Amino acid sequence: MKILCLRCKNIHSLKGEHIIHFDQPPLSEAGLFAITGPTGSGKSTLLDVITLSLFNKIPRFTETGKETVTKNEIERAGSVMTHHTDHSYAEIDYEADGKRYRSTWTISKTKNGTLRDYEMTLATLPEKEFFDLKKSQVPTKNEEILHLTYEQFIRSILLSQGQFAKLLRSDEKERARLLENITGTSIYRRLGKVIYQKARSEEKEHELLQKELDLMPRLTEEEVAFFQSQTSELEDQLSRLSAEADGVLQNIERHKQYLGIKAALEKDSSELQILEQNLRDLEHVVVKLQQHEQLQPLHGTFALWENAGKQCHVLETEIDRTLQKKSLAEEKLGSALEQVEMLTGSKSTLQNFTDLLSEFVEKVRAVDNQLEQVKSKGTEARERINAFLSAQSEPEMRSLQNLPSLEDAHAKVKDMLLVMILQEQYTELSDKEIASRIGIYQEKLPSLAREREACRQRDEWMKSLEKLEEEVELLQKQASTLEEQQQKVVSEAQKVRIEYVETKTQKEKLFHAKDLDSYRELLSEGNPCPLCGATHHPFEDHAFQSEYGKLSLRHDQLEKLLSETEKSQQYLEKEIATRQAVLKTHLVRTSEIQSQIEAFSRDWPQIVGSEEADQKWTEANEELALLQSEVHQRTLNSLFSQFLELEKEVTKLREQYIEIGKARKDLCQTSDVVSFAGSIQKIIQTAKVEVHTAEIELEQKQLQRNNAKQLWLTSQKQLMTQLQALGYHTPEEAAAHMMESGEYLSYKENLETLLQKKTEALTRKSTHQKQLEEIQNMLLQNDTAPEEWQKLSDQLQQQLRELAQQLVAGKSKLEDNQKQQLIFQSKKAVLNERIKRANALIHLDRLLGDAEGNKFSKFAQNLSLQQLISLANKRLAKLTDRYTLVPTDIELDMRISDLYQGGIKRSVKTLSGGETFLVSLALALSLSDMASHNVRLDSLFIDEGFGTLDNETLDVAIASLEKLQSETNRTIGIISHVESLKERMSTQIKVQKNSHGYSHLVIE
Repeated sequence: MKILCLRCKNIHSLKGEHIIHFDQPPLSEAGLFAITGPTGSGKSTLLDVITLSLFNKIPRFTETGKETVTKNEIERAGSVMTHHTDHSYAEIDYEADGKRYRSTWTISKTKNGTLRDYEMTLATLPEKEFFDLKKSQVPTKNEEILHLTYEQFIRSILLSQGQFAKLLRSDEKERARLLENITGTSIYRRLGKVIYQKARSEEKEHELLQKELDLMPRLTEEEVAFFQSQTSELEDQLSRLSAEADGVLQNIERHKQYLGIKAALEKDSSELQILEQNLRDLEHVVVKLQQHEQLQPLHGTFALWENAGKQCHVLETEIDRTLQKKSLAEEKLGSALEQVEMLTGSKSTLQNFTDLLSEFVEKVRAVDNQLEQVKSKGTEARERINAFLSAQSEPEMRSLQNLPSLEDAHAKVKDMLLVMILQEQYTELSDKEIASRIGIYQEKLPSLAREREACRQRDEWMKSLEKLEEEVELLQKQASTLEEQQQKVVSEAQKVRIEYVETKTQKEKLFHAKDLDSYRELLSEGNPCPLCGATHHPFEDHAFQSEYGKLSLRHDQLEKLLSETEKSQQYLEKEIATRQAVLKTHLVRTSEIQSQIEAFSRDWPQIVGSEEADQKWTEANEELALLQSEVHQRTLNSLFSQFLELEKEVTKLREQYIEIGKARKDLCQTSDVVSFAGSIQKIIQTAKVEVHTAEIELEQKQLQRNNAKQLWLTSQKQLMTQLQALGYHTPEEAAAHMMESGEYLSYKENLETLLQKKTEALTRKSTHQKQLEEIQNMLLQNDTAPEEWQKLSDQLQQQLRELAQQLVAGKSKLEDNQKQQLIFQSKKAVLNERIKRANALIHLDRLLGDAEGNKFSKFAQNLSLQQLISLANKRLAKLTDRYTLVPTDIELDMRISDLYQGGIKRSVKTLSGGETFLVSLALALSLSDMASHNVRLDSLFIDEGFGTLDNETLDVAIASLEKLQSETNRTIGIISHVESLKERMSTQIKVQKNSHGYSHLVIE
């Protein structure tokens, strides 16, 4: 993986747009470069841009595992997006597996100032074909392309020695935590916890299943035999009582049948009376049915007569409708011919309207052709103007392209010409003389700028030197004051410690005396002590407790005071050391600045003052600007004249187009005259057809009406002959006695239904009479009352229910016991199978599991540590020939082998700051090798850590990194604010901070 280019806008303190090309000089040629700048200027922001654009994460944004950047996180923390800006983005171009890609992260605000959600895209280069991905899928796709997860990426490409320095000097717990974070082995801790939790969960499940088996209710063999015997006896009793109860129920049923048949017989009689009354009520319907049946043979003739009359009425209506259609078509035809006359100005008839329309269309077409020709010329003239404007590089000419109309461009040119005339300050020099003078000033300005910048640099050094001298004086005073305070605190602590020891000794003596308190309870007035025989007891007034309490209180006060003085002593020691370290740094920096000022005086012996250098540079710039302005004005004057000539031609063509267009509008306002004329012609043709069609239809309807009327008269005459024979005088009179088919069938069906129901009722009455007589004969054989039979039946049913309940209860217990036995065997088999399956998990828990996951985590960390130390020693050998790391357990302090002292092993905490840096750098580079595996990495960034090195060690570190760069051909960037490092690195990305807190990038 190789980083080619970084782009960002408004990220942290980098306000505005910034771009870094790692694939272009000078960075592509350097290989090893520095990213420098003051603290807080935004050096590490460049690393944030990389991870943000690839993974939407920033390692230092939040705690480990929660590095993802969200809209809510940005609003809460107030970071990532530069303050008072509305849009931010981070973009990276990188190469992987021979292909190039561009990954982009963006975020912006709405018009109301609220933050939109972020967006991410991924595209191939140079095609810029975007992957069809959701924003949440882009980080995963980048990991797939890079063959590195986010955690592997930040451990293999973005290195920080700070973590490894902590790792070397930390205690056991802190060392384990740091190594876990650095190597990404936290998964083994989680696995150890999961194994432990699953094993405990499985054991609890086993216990619950066993308890459930123990508590399951089951019958003994004796109880089963008892319930089986009881069930058999109850079944025999139920059989005997059921037979007796059936006989009693049979007699009760006979009494019920007698009463039911008697009630049915009474119902039959009532139903017959109702049916006979209904038949009497329908006697008039019988007469009506007879009249209808008499006229039934004439139904066909009646229908023919009625249909003929209806058809006559319908045809009369249709004839009136056809006359209306004909009238409307004639009106439409006349209106269309009038429209032709108005359009052409000539008399229009059905014979000549086609010729008139054709002549009119040709006339309009001729005018349209003239308009098209003028329009084409105008378009060509406008294109010439556009081509002329596009070819110009001056902003004033290019701005004319963005104006909405040519009139606006003409007005703007006139205004600019007027301004140029009013401000005209032309010299008498020729164009060639002006060009020569411009060349002279352009050659002179760079040397003036260098002289000006050199003066400014000298002034800054002088100011820095004065400031450092003031700070050195202040630090020396502060260190002296702190040393005096330290001496006082040491003296006070010595006094407190002496009193503390004395108080502690007195307290212990009294404490031993206090051990006899339990015997004091045995003392009584006038009796001798059981221990010593004395009758006087000096501690009876509890003076001991009072003295011991005072000593305890003073002891606690002294202990607290001693702790506070020790803390004060430690604080003062730390403050003194801090002041001395800063003082040392300031003195070194003072010496460096003095050397730089001396070197400056040697390099610029004849240099002028800053104000004079600024004035010379400003005057040259102003003179150059005036000459360039005159050249620009002369050029614009010529271009404006050319533009106005081209615009004059367009204006002339526009006036001609308007004049012809007015004539066209007076002739015809319709744009498509051919379609318009065709529509009029179509209306006339359609109206002619409609008139002709209506005339034919009218003749047909009149003929049909005459035929229908003749049929009606004939059928009426035939019908009257038959009706007179039946006593009717008119067809209407006979029609009054005829019924509708549905009505006739309904009445007839109703009458037949009543007659059938009467027959059925008579049959049922006869049957019920016979059944009643048979049951009466059977009841006479036994004179027991129905109430007695019912009482005896209730008693038998009660006995049967009680026996049935006893029988069901016994069978239920036997069935439940059988089910419980099956469930017990099934659950026992499940428990045995689960125990068998859990054996592997229990065994794994004994090896790797515990509540905190420490066991498996330590095992994995030890393996990672051994591999890391092995790889680090290979790296360390290139950095120093004195030390190697000793393989050790994670729970023990890390040690080094000092080869200069016979291979003696000692703690890494004894290393100096520079030596610690070299070991940390070796560990960091080795972790990069572990994290990347077989992935080729062509980019590497190392963040801070060089401030602890002396000049010689710094040279070794840089030489080692240069060797690493040459061997692997990587692009290596070192982030630091150390001045000596800046001087050793010829290629730098400088992050320069302004007075507003924002920064910009300078690549040198």
